[in-house]
Amino acid sequence: MDYQKGLVSIVIPVYNGEKYLSRCLDSVIAQTYSHIEIILVDDGSKDGSLDVCMNYASKDNRIYVETKENTGVSDTRNLGMSKAMGEFIVFIDCDDYVVSGYVEHLVTLMKDGIDLGICGWVKESEKGETRGRCVDMEETCGVDRCLEVLVSLGGVQGYPISKIFRTSLLRENGIVFDKDIAIFEDLLFCCEYTKKCRKISINTKYADYHYILHPTGSRYASVHAKEFNRIWITEVYSLEKLLSVVGDSKDARKRVRARIALSSSFYINRMFECNYEDKQLQKDLVSKIRKNLGPAMFSSEGDVKWTMQAFLCSISPGLEYKVKSKL
Repeated sequence: MDYQKGLVSIVIPVYNGEKYLSRCLDSVIAQTYSHIEIILVDDGSKDGSLDVCMNYASKDNRIYVETKENTGVSDTRNLGMSKAMGEFIVFIDCDDYVVSGYVEHLVTLMKDGIDLGICGWVKESEKGETRGRCVDMEETCGVDRCLEVLVSLGGVQGYPISKIFRTSLLRENGIVFDKDIAIFEDLLFCCEYTKKCRKISINTKYADYHYILHPTGSRYASVHAKEFNRIWITEVYSLEKLLSVVGDSKDARKRVRARIALSSSFYINRMFECNYEDKQLQKDLVSKIRKNLGPAMFSSEGDVKWTMQAFLCSISPGLEYKVKSKL
């Protein structure tokens, strides 16, 4: 398939984003790098999102709208990728927004054999309050180093946003989002892509992406919801898949194993907090902690409390939760 050289395909999955969509699209239309196509994929929205999409498409011939039944963000992004005609693909979520130089800065990173460009992000509350920033980095690196900073809790993070991908590399290797994983499907995607790269360019001084934190996402629910949802456990399964992806990348492998232990202990505690009883699931999670406890105990991935939580869970989950509850 022939791609239009220099064209950037911006894939925007849309689901019930009517409240935020205009701000997002206004920020995309205003990009200083104008050689773009904007692919809006509506995932069966129940609000007025599709009307907003169609209205913008009628005013800007760079905007294309695809519709589908509601099957989740992974399927939605995959459909958008399949429609891309550009040399590069960039992802933006419909409830976020970007500064005018976002795409231009990403494109400047894709020179001299670079296959993946990464810029920075800012996390904001719905009221616009800054809640976090991407780690400061500026370097050109190889695969192992990039995997390390993707899988690390203190790294650039494995979000598909704030990155630019080569369309040809994605398609030649059949890299798509795993629709069966609800948490960390994006991290898995980014790491699978990274393994096929030659060189990666990271410059987070370009903190051009504004990531809005909402109380409706899967990650927020996994931390705050009062009812346990087994789909959260796909986070652990995704991390286990990552082990085969990172392969012999030593530092990344240690970090992933540490995160398996830490995430497993986190969800054991969530089971107690939500009064969710599943002895087999708890047993499976304890097994994962014990198998990966060594890297967790000697890793910077978790703070002391989280590490001790994993250690105590590996001995007695019930006792650990009782001790934690009294602190």
